[in-house]
Order: sequence, then C-alpha cells, then structure tokens
Amino acid sequence: MAEDYIIRGKRIAFAHLTKDDLQTNLEWMEDAELKHLLERKEEKLTFQKQLQWLDSLQNNPVKLVFKIIYLDKTKPIYLGNISLFDIAENHLNTELGLYIGDPQFRGMGLGKEAIELMIEYARLNLDAKICIRIKVLQENEIAYRLYRKLGFIDCKKSDFPFTCSDNIERKYLVLK
Repeated sequence: MAEDYIIRGKRIAFAHLTKDDLQTNLEWMEDAELKHLLERKEEKLTFQKQLQWLDSLQNNPVKLVFKIIYLDKTKPIYLGNISLFDIAENHLNTELGLYIGDPQFRGMGLGKEAIELMIEYARLNLDAKICIRIKVLQENEIAYRLYRKLGFIDCKKSDFPFTCSDNIERKYLVLK
C-alpha cells in the first residue's frame, strides 16, 4: 500500500504516524545514544504508552508529528520522526524536534533535508513568518553546526516559552 505523503523532498517524505509504526519507534527509544540526545529519562516506554501518545496527536492544535520516510528505490523506509510542538495559537511560534531513529541513516544529510522540508511545511501551512525554535544539548556539536548552517541563530533560554528547570547544558537557537 502506498504512503500518503504530506510533503515530499528529493530523498525523503513525511507521512502520518500509524499504529504499525509504534513498535519500530519503541525499539528506537531503547537506543542509549538516542535516548540521551532526546533527553528521555522517564520509565521504560511501553507499546500502550506509545498508543496513548499517538492518540493524543489526533487533532492536536499545538503539536504536529510526522514520520520521516526514506524514498528507497525498492520500498519506502521509516527512518525517524520530526515534529513541531508548542505551536502558538497565532501560528507565529513553534519548537522543532527531530530524530533519525535508524542508525544506518544517520550522517547522510537526511536530517538536514527533513528540517528544510519542515520549515517549508510550517511556512506554507502555519504562517510564512513563523519563528521556529530549537534546543540542543551543549555536547551535540554536529546538530548545533547543522542548525547554524540552516540559518538558525543563537538566542537566550528566556526566548523559549517553556524552558527546562534542570541543570542540563543546552544551546538555544531560533530561525525567524
């Protein structure tokens, strides 16, 4: 069955997550490196919790989550997720989140393409002047350099409406 793509790039496309994607997503969330980079500290994730999370995304005005599909010549491959969350009511502010869950697709420039597609999607479907924020762990220099290359600039923690109250060192960036 062919995917219904929300937006399509050169090598990837976005589609809605389905129940069939949850087991793969659950396995990715057990990867120690990914868990660290995503700052996931809660107890073990279960299929039931994933199902509740998927249900919570239905008609959610402040959160959009898409699966990232690699457009392989033989068959599409689910490789990660991208999201906009804390979408302001006036659609002028949001925060972007992304992960490439399948390690074999990391380092191929697919994250860059995904961010570019999501920026295009946000500007076409939310507001052309949307301000997109990203926070990244201080140690994640690869992601930080990518965001800077894409035009994100450093900003203050106070520019984020919902900041973390822990002591983890992060960098905060914004694309206006």
